[in-house]
Amino acid sequence: MTPKGELQQLARQQELRPQERTGRWILAVTALTVLAWSAWKGMRRVDAPRQANLEGLEEEGLAESFTRLSRMPQFRALRWIFLHRLAKYRPSGLVVDIGCGPGLLVEAIALRYPALRLVGVDIAAPMVARACEQVAASGLAGRVSFRVGDAQSLPFSDASVDFLVSTLSLHHWPDPVAALAEAWRVLRPGGQFLFFDLRRDAPRFAYRLACLVTRFVVPLAIRRIGEPLGSFRAAYTAREAEQLLTGSLFADWSVGLGSAWLFLWGRR
Repeated sequence: MTPKGELQQLARQQELRPQERTGRWILAVTALTVLAWSAWKGMRRVDAPRQANLEGLEEEGLAESFTRLSRMPQFRALRWIFLHRLAKYRPSGLVVDIGCGPGLLVEAIALRYPALRLVGVDIAAPMVARACEQVAASGLAGRVSFRVGDAQSLPFSDASVDFLVSTLSLHHWPDPVAALAEAWRVLRPGGQFLFFDLRRDAPRFAYRLACLVTRFVVPLAIRRIGEPLGSFRAAYTAREAEQLLTGSLFADWSVGLGSAWLFLWGRR
């Protein structure tokens, strides 16, 4: 090729390069737009009617599977979030955990607050048995005990409890209004409650994650009852939580919001 031909070919190549750069920019902008749109859709909050869920895990197989589930890292993280929030309210005296499950939260509170007396309450007798085994193995049996009972009929006398706690249980209660009335009954004047639960108006990505966990991660017995996705669908929205508290006997209360969870706090 002559020098003139080489120059002409180089010129043609130089003419194509801006077009190639433009095509690459279009591709990059398109890809970023798709990613941003997907992320925005994932962050949009779910707006769906509530679907009530079962209250207790009565079968021994379910209790064992739920104990394994409660020891997973994500549930340890949720307990850490709750303990961090609980510190704000300086619990003292007798603390009762409603819907205590296998007792891991009760154990964590007992280890962090050595001066507290703790009682865990669960509607499922197999869960209570598991919880008793858990604290016995931890050497906490002298400070911690467990009883069978439910949120609407707590096994305590009037004005006998200093602090009520509950995690991931509120959405299982068939009558949360009655449960709040029962909380008022058993709390001493000045006593507090702190309930931690999922929120149904969570971002879509939280539901997608719950779908994956329900399908591939949790033990088979838990998967058969549709958990933890079923708990998201049975949870309350922030507005619904406020309505529950507005209709209760508690005048001093607040609702604290996380991305996919909420805190209900009140003082008698």
